[in-house]
Amino acid sequence: MALAAASAVANVRLAMRTRRTAVGPLLAPALALGLAFLALALSPQPAGAATQIESFAFDASTPQAGAHADLSASFSLASTDQSEVAKSVLLNTPSGFFVNPAATPRCTSADFALNQCSPAAQAGLITIRAKHEGDPDSLLGTASVYALAPGATETARFGFVAPTVDIPVTIPVSVRTGADYGLTLSLQNLPQSVPLAGAQIDLWAVPADTSHDAERFPAGSVGNPPGCPGLADAGCLVGPTASAAPQMPLLVNPTACPGGALSSTLTVDTYEDPGDFVTTAATSLPSTGCNQLVFSPGLDADLTTTATSTPTGLDLGLKTFNEGLLNPSGLSSAAIESLVVTLPPGLAVDPDVDGQDACALADFASPSPPGCPGDSKVGSFVIGAPGFGGSLEGDAYFGEPESAGMYRLFLVASGFGMDVKLVAPLRPSPEAGRLALSLSGLPPVPFDAYLLKLASGAGLLVTPPQCGDHPVNAVVGSWNSSLDFTLQRQLTLDSGPGGGACPGPATDVSVSLSPSSLLAGSDSTSVATVTVTDASELGVAGDQLVLSSTDGDEQIGPVTDNGDGTYTATIRSPTAIGAQTITATDLSTDPPIAGSATLLQLGEERTTPAPASTPPPIATSPPVVLRLTGKTPHRTRDRTPTIRFAAEPSGSSFSCKLDRRRFQPCTSPTTLPRLGPGKHTFQVRTADSKTIAYRFVVLR
Repeated sequence: MALAAASAVANVRLAMRTRRTAVGPLLAPALALGLAFLALALSPQPAGAATQIESFAFDASTPQAGAHADLSASFSLASTDQSEVAKSVLLNTPSGFFVNPAATPRCTSADFALNQCSPAAQAGLITIRAKHEGDPDSLLGTASVYALAPGATETARFGFVAPTVDIPVTIPVSVRTGADYGLTLSLQNLPQSVPLAGAQIDLWAVPADTSHDAERFPAGSVGNPPGCPGLADAGCLVGPTASAAPQMPLLVNPTACPGGALSSTLTVDTYEDPGDFVTTAATSLPSTGCNQLVFSPGLDADLTTTATSTPTGLDLGLKTFNEGLLNPSGLSSAAIESLVVTLPPGLAVDPDVDGQDACALADFASPSPPGCPGDSKVGSFVIGAPGFGGSLEGDAYFGEPESAGMYRLFLVASGFGMDVKLVAPLRPSPEAGRLALSLSGLPPVPFDAYLLKLASGAGLLVTPPQCGDHPVNAVVGSWNSSLDFTLQRQLTLDSGPGGGACPGPATDVSVSLSPSSLLAGSDSTSVATVTVTDASELGVAGDQLVLSSTDGDEQIGPVTDNGDGTYTATIRSPTAIGAQTITATDLSTDPPIAGSATLLQLGEERTTPAPASTPPPIATSPPVVLRLTGKTPHRTRDRTPTIRFAAEPSGSSFSCKLDRRRFQPCTSPTTLPRLGPGKHTFQVRTADSKTIAYRFVVLR
């Protein structure tokens, strides 16, 4: 952005330059988004506007992509009405053009006011023409352009003191957040007493380089600002002035080579007709030499737990090694454009996330900070910005899903006058059948890191059910499309839930039905719950379960893996009267293992006595109604919560199950053993397999 700021400044100088007719090549290639933005800006000049832009040019000393190039920008104004005075001049630079604002020492506001800026803070030169003493195109002279401390909402700021008239002018630089992330340089509240006619601005790629010593001004004094009044260059300087600052690059060319002419725009507003803007564009040649750029991203990926089938957070870090960004003789690496991370098999979105507070897209898009509910915050998001000497800090929110199973995260990071907002879909990858997290349309600026941390207590993800190494794959795209990169990492799970032993191969399959009897030929349903355990009675998730019935016309729905060693399916519309066997077979073992339960399918109740030789109809009892009468809150700090339950009619016996443990006989109330932080599931069932599950989170 610093570079963009510089380019914006260059454009301002352009706007203030002597009248020129030549339009030089504009170096920076804009992105597609930037082109859309510029297309809107390039509207015809309003018929009533008196001020005209005679010329507008923007040049760089080299078209090499990623290079540190000196910039030159100019413009000249002509007014058909001598009373027409420019109030503001705005320059929109192409996307990808960047400045490193921390590369140059900054002149303090006090020193700038006293004309005592250090020569080390000089970033270039500006030559100004204005209406003065009756001359509508008077050459005021040439002055130093200094790097100043930016305001809280600015990316960079430059300033100069106009020669002859000694008027200080500051040039704040902002970023087009939400558009193409190009720079807008604003020359605002221009003096009416000295109407600008044009300007030429030259910004130096490496301000401390000795090649600029002959144009570097010593510090001035009160009433004696640095500059050469009446001259179009720094020819009034007696001798060279060295900079005491290290040689650090201020400007960076774009790192994309899309081809084709690109544009930047210049917009002028006047005091007489505010809002009646005049806009023009300068075309540019595309950057070249993208094949000389490097792109060497690295991926860090870690879960916050190494236990299986456990709620987990996720740390993702994408980094690039951009040694050329701050190397005066180097080339900046290609900027990161996209990232697709395919998560390990079995790493799943927790089913309970559908009940979590979510942030609406409109609330996220609101001015910073986003208007997202506090409970929708699920982690942090940080962007590394080496050219600024720091990073953009922000948050990750659980976004309102687009549809069932189509989850997304909203990411925001702010700082240095920028708000980077991204929508990151989190959904199954069609190719791999695994969860994939996607980021695209990243800003075309040389950020060197994107760090996403999803908190372990956010309740978004659950680890795979098996121990061992699990692959994470990533595809990283750059704005230089020929430099895409593929990466892989391994995540290791080395314990079972709660730090216990890793689940072993399945050794036992049991089936329960709720209810255990149905009316044949009706639309009633029963839920089959299959429990798969290993030799240590630990639940085994992730196996392949198939349910079948001795009634060939039985309708059995798809089997759902609950992630805790239990699997469920719905049985509907039995046709045959009598006892039928429901069998669950685990095909993941060799040989397969199975378990079964009996489903009693009842016929219509008879209205006449049955013949003596016919067995009496089977007596049925009223269905049992099971309910929770007292439960811990969904989010609690109680490590030993108590849960109460009851069944009607009374007299039922109960068995209870916590997380992946097996059902054991229990009574109400039941106080659970001390629990660790995270998500837990308590289940209670009656003798006829009527089951209720209750999920809650123990907070740290």
